[in-house]
Amino acid sequence: MDKLDLTLHTVLKNASEKAPDPIPETVAGALRQTLTALPDTPPHKKGTKIKKVCKVLAAAAAAVAVFVALPNISAGISHAMEDIPVLGAMVRAVTFRNYTAGNDKIDIEANVPVLEGGDRFTNGVLQSINQEIQDITNRLIQRYIDDLNGGADWHESLQIDYDVMTDTDKWFTLRLSLYEGAGSSMQYYKFYTLNKETGDLCTLADLFTDETYTKRISEEICRQMQAQMEADQTCTYWVDNEIEAWNFEAVAPDQHFYFNDAGNLVLVFDKYTVAPGYMGTPEFEIQKEIFADILK
Repeated sequence: MDKLDLTLHTVLKNASEKAPDPIPETVAGALRQTLTALPDTPPHKKGTKIKKVCKVLAAAAAAVAVFVALPNISAGISHAMEDIPVLGAMVRAVTFRNYTAGNDKIDIEANVPVLEGGDRFTNGVLQSINQEIQDITNRLIQRYIDDLNGGADWHESLQIDYDVMTDTDKWFTLRLSLYEGAGSSMQYYKFYTLNKETGDLCTLADLFTDETYTKRISEEICRQMQAQMEADQTCTYWVDNEIEAWNFEAVAPDQHFYFNDAGNLVLVFDKYTVAPGYMGTPEFEIQKEIFADILK
């Protein structure tokens, strides 16, 4: 290792020590491997090596900056930085906090995400989403921790996780999954869909040029419900039910949705909203031909 390599390793070590918490080994280790892999360069070609290591320094600085900038929201809950965002990516979800606790009665497992984005997201939308996720998950976790510390004598389970449902040139959708079990169970979601071109958070209604989307999509969902019930007698949806108040009528402007790999729209319903609990959280794929002409 020559003098330049030694300097770079020292920079990485000092940056790690100055961070409020140790930089994850997955980050520091990857940077060390990159530095170690730099070839020895003859004196007359030092300029080539300097160009190479400048890129490494930029990557190291970016990784450290991301880690230092994210606050430790709750001192009582451990946090982890995993899957550090790819440099240059417009938006990414990373695991900000991991929390597990429990006994033979109560079980808590939480993977809480945070969104990081590029310059396009300068309107505070990511900060707003992150704050909402933190508020929701902190409140839930604290309630179960209180039951755990209070010696609750009943079985409870809390599971929090997330998935990136869509990540295309235009759309990014994060799904926050929340499961609560206590005798019966409740599975519900929060969907956050971002338009990468505008930097805006979008609802279902925001996607379309006019309100005719409601009739088109709702009719297609009803058609699929009927078709599924005709094909499978164990399948039940609340459509044409004798209890009219239960019947599905139309999608809401803020209905859960995401775009799949085929560019089709997928509508997601929470448990018990359009069907009995045993049907779970139904999803309906709407072919893009149905709505393409009114899509903004």
